[in-house]
Amino acid sequence: MEPQAAPTQPGAPEAAVSPVARQVLAFGLGRERYGIDTASVLEIRGFEVPDAAAGLPPVFYGVLRLRGQAVPVLDLRQAFGHPVRFDESTVLVVAQGLGQPLGLVTDGRLLVLDNPLPDLPRMDGKAQAAYVRGLGPVDAQGRWLIRLDPDVLLRHFSDQQALPV
Repeated sequence: MEPQAAPTQPGAPEAAVSPVARQVLAFGLGRERYGIDTASVLEIRGFEVPDAAAGLPPVFYGVLRLRGQAVPVLDLRQAFGHPVRFDESTVLVVAQGLGQPLGLVTDGRLLVLDNPLPDLPRMDGKAQAAYVRGLGPVDAQGRWLIRLDPDVLLRHFSDQQALPV
């Protein structure tokens, strides 16, 4: 029998929601596959060079104007130590992070997956990066997905690089 989604109250932690209803947008970074919950995805765009912004650390590629709003662009490839290259497969995923849009530069290979992974238990940062929400195999070929939390991702790289958020 499949687990059912637990009823949630306003302000209840997201961990109370069963992974049954979750969909994840998976994308490539180098040879690895990462993803974020589709509920946090605002837009998927072809890559365009963002405007330079003074004082941004190297993992933030610049700022993009999107419907009159300045959107910081985080190059996940650089942040996670992957080779940085720009070609026709480079994609910008605009996600909601800390209540604001956040551009994520990816290597494309986009795919929506149903119910791939439950939340990882929190380990106080000892055995996992705080921005990793789930980890595990997602298909018959044994490929793994690392599910990211855009809120914690933005907070992590902003705090680490002394950016105001």
